[in-house]
Amino acid sequence: MIALVLAAGLAWDSDEITLTKPLEFILDVRVGGWASGGFEFEALVPTGEREIDGRAVWTAGVDAGVCLSDRWLIFGGGEYGIGGDLTLVTAHLSVGYRLYISEMIHALPPCRLEVSVGALAGSLDVDKSDFGDFERGFGVRAGVSLVFELGRTFTLGGWVEGRYLRYEYEEETIDGDDHAGGGGIAGGITGGVRF
Repeated sequence: MIALVLAAGLAWDSDEITLTKPLEFILDVRVGGWASGGFEFEALVPTGEREIDGRAVWTAGVDAGVCLSDRWLIFGGGEYGIGGDLTLVTAHLSVGYRLYISEMIHALPPCRLEVSVGALAGSLDVDKSDFGDFERGFGVRAGVSLVFELGRTFTLGGWVEGRYLRYEYEEETIDGDDHAGGGGIAGGITGGVRF
């Protein structure tokens, strides 16, 4: 986080940032990780045992949307995650609000908090032969990002969010788990452009 503040400070021109845009297009790239005890799965099915041993995946994603009146966000995105035998693909549609911290603390380089909530959907695949499939999952997400403005166009920041996404196992189970997923936390860094 210190590196983010330093990078923003080096690019800061205090006369350059103004809050006057009625409509702004946003495009962000995010990388990070997603941890959830729900990624572990153990079940007995008629053909034998099925097990996933993993609690986290690495993720990379893209978000795109608009900001209205320098405050309100409407955006969506997709994310790809891998870890161990797991592959996850998720998509979301979210709304959010910007809080300009540097308006309140003038010593800071231009920065803001972006708080958002939204609907989440995704798929989970397991790279094991004859494992069986999971149904598509649906859930919710809520997050916050700390974003530093690097001039008028570029941004750099960090993000963290809570997620709930559950995947029902399609195979008949005799004992053990009948779903994977559930609650978890994700976070990482983000870089973007505004135009």
